[in-house]
Amino acid sequence: LPPAPAWCGFAAVAGCLAHACADFHLHTAQVVGVLGLVIAIARPAQRAARSVQPGARSPMPWASAAIVLLAATSAGVGWSAWRGQERDRAQLAANALARLTADSGPDARALETLLAAQGAYDLPPTTAPVELARRAVDELVAITMTWPDDPAAAAQALTIIRHALRAAPDSADSWGPTLERLVARWPEHLGFRAALASQLSRRAHGDAALRPVALAQWCEVVARYPTHLPFRAALAEIAERAGDAARAQDERREIDRLAPLVHASNRLPGPRP
Repeated sequence: LPPAPAWCGFAAVAGCLAHACADFHLHTAQVVGVLGLVIAIARPAQRAARSVQPGARSPMPWASAAIVLLAATSAGVGWSAWRGQERDRAQLAANALARLTADSGPDARALETLLAAQGAYDLPPTTAPVELARRAVDELVAITMTWPDDPAAAAQALTIIRHALRAAPDSADSWGPTLERLVARWPEHLGFRAALASQLSRRAHGDAALRPVALAQWCEVVARYPTHLPFRAALAEIAERAGDAARAQDERREIDRLAPLVHASNRLPGPRP
């Protein structure tokens, strides 16, 4: 083969790395073929190196660029794998909590899945389910606070919090700071804001100072989803407890007006008319 241009080697290495990032099958014929092409290009270039005159273009910039690309690719793959592992562990915790809090009661595999989730986090078997949930949520929230954005991890954290609240309703107050961080990080996410508003409403039963805060959160939720009547009902309730009887009455009138117009999934629970 005649000596190839310097860019050919860089293109071959870049193609190899792109394929490795796409499917990770480093043993496939496509990757082996690309590496073979790199070798084929390098051999005649090596033989021709003796005749290169001083001042000719050095291949070092291309080699350096290939090394930088390889390092960046390896770092990206490692970072993605770490995040994927954290989400996989969190899914084990979510599955265990879902089985424990099922409406029909814990099923036959509830204990097995709980032990598997505890083992994934190196927690002893005596760890309470709510503590398992807290460990999983803390690690997921840590992911959501770093670049790049990971809305899937944030939504997974909210799912685990909901399961934990069913498993231990008395732990509701302790989830407040976590929900506040999620709302601050994802202000447009309706699920996080509604969960925080519900948590504030529960706390407001015994703390009158929190009622205006809970009322403001529910106003934001209803503004984002005005046709979901359970949100309006919660807003009416907290408005009444906060002393805003006019707002509560307005919301109940709006519920009556919208009830026959909205989809069944957005209506208040109860028998169908």
